[in-house]
Amino acid sequence: MTNPLLDQFSNRFINPLIVEEFISLLPEGSLPSGKITASNIGARVYNSAAIPLSTATTTSLTFNSQRWNTSNLHSTATNTGRFTILIPGRYMIGGSVRYAANATGWRFAGILLNGTTYLVQDKKAAITGTTTDIHVQTIYKLKSGDYVEIQGYQDSGGNLDIEAAGNSSPEFWIEKLADQFI
Repeated sequence: MTNPLLDQFSNRFINPLIVEEFISLLPEGSLPSGKITASNIGARVYNSAAIPLSTATTTSLTFNSQRWNTSNLHSTATNTGRFTILIPGRYMIGGSVRYAANATGWRFAGILLNGTTYLVQDKKAAITGTTTDIHVQTIYKLKSGDYVEIQGYQDSGGNLDIEAAGNSSPEFWIEKLADQFI
């Protein structure tokens, strides 16, 4: 019996047996049906409610809804703040958060790799009289088993919400751009 995934990838790898072994180790149903290409591996998630952040506490954001999730990168039941990589490659990862209006302190957002390393981060002073929006995005090579999450931080002196704003906050996305081997 031939494996369509092996057939698809065999011309990109030095040893097709390595590919076959890799595919056999993946959980049942973890790969999308049809041809896998860089252009159809991705997800965009959001939280339909505000996320309260305590002052001076870095918090990993969670997401209860999906705009799309073509390759089981995200779960709304387990580790809801993560994208977990199944297929290695070069990925674009980004996020957007809107902090409620408050004139005190700083606002921060960053994308964290495997719970330890920031891939990108941004910090802004609070804006008097209006919300503070922060957008972060990067391109990074990820391997199978890696996970990324977006974190927020504020130091207003009290609790402050990341507001739920249609199609813009809080949002987190990932899209595969290229195979890792390119």
